[in-house]
Amino acid sequence: MELSQCPANRYFDGEEKVSYDYPSFPLYVHRSKLSLLKNERSDLHFHGDLEYIHIYSGSMGYAINGKNIVLSKGDSLFVNAKAIHSGYAINGEDADYGCILFSPLLLSFGATMENSLVSPFLSSNVSYVYFKDDEKMSSLLDSMQKIKNGDGSVLSFESTILSIWKETISKFPSLEKVDDDGSIVYLREMIGFIKSNYMDSSLNLSSIASSVNISTSSASRLFRHYLHVSPVSFLIGYRLDVSKERLLNEDISVSTLANDAGYDSASFFIRSFKKRFGLAPKEYKKKETSKER
Repeated sequence: MELSQCPANRYFDGEEKVSYDYPSFPLYVHRSKLSLLKNERSDLHFHGDLEYIHIYSGSMGYAINGKNIVLSKGDSLFVNAKAIHSGYAINGEDADYGCILFSPLLLSFGATMENSLVSPFLSSNVSYVYFKDDEKMSSLLDSMQKIKNGDGSVLSFESTILSIWKETISKFPSLEKVDDDGSIVYLREMIGFIKSNYMDSSLNLSSIASSVNISTSSASRLFRHYLHVSPVSFLIGYRLDVSKERLLNEDISVSTLANDAGYDSASFFIRSFKKRFGLAPKEYKKKETSKER
């Protein structure tokens, strides 16, 4: 099995670009293990596609718009478009899971269906639907995996997707419109701004808040409410996570890593890296490299 994670390519606002399995059919179907992800977790991300996760064995945590859910064997989860989410290991336990993403375009067959059976659900304040040990949803999501491993028929995929969506909207809680203040929109845009500008050493709370024309207190409130960290803590974590990946995959000096991550001081970068990952950069790379031998 290969690493299963939404690709790191992003649009300008931080939204991830999903690499579909079929060029003319916006669908991604995969099955993997959580242990194959770096640090046994996926990057915090969002996209315009609808996402489904199904647990075949083990368990995993899932964070969606600041809420955390524990998924166990037999559980499934629907993540709505644009919700900010991440899957992660709990106490080092592994999970065998399926991941399915598809564009809402695959649900739109004319204005009637779009206006009554798609748009109201995508524009609601419902960020996820949890299917606790739901045999019907489990069977439908597993069918998607089987179709991919079988004939890969677009017609088979489409009919199953419609069945999945029918089952999903039947379990939606009462629909309410998203708050007019656009909180999640602001948060997504700030995350995108951070990911596009993290190399800038002058990046700070003020510039993050200014990127969406809100106050620093409002920016802090949004990050703490949905992600449970401050904007600056998120920035620091992202800088260090990117640096760690570069350290492991590139022949690069610590001073260059520090500079590229927006640190004016290499020594401060090393201290920050050690605080987050438990080892200084060179020691960390040596340890991780030795595991691969």
